[in-house]
Amino acid sequence: MSVLVLDKIYKNYGRKEVISNFSFELDSGEIVSIIGPSGAGKTTLLRCINGIEKIDSGKIIINNRSIGKKETKQDILDVGLVFQDFQLFPQYSVINNIILPLTKVIKIKKEEANIIAMELLDKMELQDKCNMYPFQLSGGEKQRLA
Repeated sequence: MSVLVLDKIYKNYGRKEVISNFSFELDSGEIVSIIGPSGAGKTTLLRCINGIEKIDSGKIIINNRSIGKKETKQDILDVGLVFQDFQLFPQYSVINNIILPLTKVIKIKKEEANIIAMELLDKMELQDKCNMYPFQLSGGEKQRLA
């Protein structure tokens, strides 16, 4: 079963065509790498899938929901994007870097967000780092936190 379908995706920045007629399917359990030279459109593609950028035409289907040009907040919650620069809040502890977006963006109550955060930290083997700050983590730990 496909968890991600990209159908004839186009994305332009003004006259610069970045993604042209790109189609792809990802099935559950598959692992894929996106490789290519700098400026080839890899990050733009990920930003379109994530809803950060809007496609000019085509279809994006995530978990059988077409998001295309008009996705809702719920549609894009199924997709995460870890930036090359981890974008962690340096003034917040590890656990608060997880809790903050859950409470502010998704509007989850703090108690529930704390439970989710601890489950995620456990899954990423970072539970012992929950009260540390990003500057105290290794690069790999920062990436797993992000």
